[in-house]
Amino acid sequence: MGKNFTDELKELPPNRPIKLDNLTCVYCSTELSNVKSNEEHVIARRFVPKGKIENQWNLIVLTCEVCNNKKSDLEEDISAITMQPDLNGLHVVHDEDLVTDSIRKSRSSSRRTGKTVLDSKEELTLNAPFFGGNIAFGLESPPQIDPERAFELARFHITAFFYWLTYDKTTKIGRFWKGFYFPIQVTSNKD
Repeated sequence: MGKNFTDELKELPPNRPIKLDNLTCVYCSTELSNVKSNEEHVIARRFVPKGKIENQWNLIVLTCEVCNNKKSDLEEDISAITMQPDLNGLHVVHDEDLVTDSIRKSRSSSRRTGKTVLDSKEELTLNAPFFGGNIAFGLESPPQIDPERAFELARFHITAFFYWLTYDKTTKIGRFWKGFYFPIQVTSNKD
């Protein structure tokens, strides 16, 4: 990045990825000449319905195979869960590709429940005393993401973008986030 960071961000093409030719893994700083490496789409192509990220902006970097596999595992169940319809069977938007991918991915394993995503609806029963008796309320939710896995995926994204923002084209190395990453809360955003 050059002197005027704001101007450079405005010049980013919305329809093509930025590709780094980095020499160290953007996630763990391992020198890639010493290990197996992979090309990595920071926003994974299979994280969204098939074909939806084609001809869109993305960050493509090189990572060590170990980090790439860890991130891929996180994306597998998180994307499967976020693509599922709500309890009424409705998706966020009416899109045939989303419906097709959500059905296919519903067979993935939820790391939170150990069951398929399709069978991972969560139920909660609340019991309360009521005029000498008892009243029970049953609640049901669609499959839920394990918050620790969501935080770990967010850490991968933040690390990659920080590496890119500090990337030196001459040395082909970016910097790493020093200190800690303190997640606040996982929220569901239906977009």
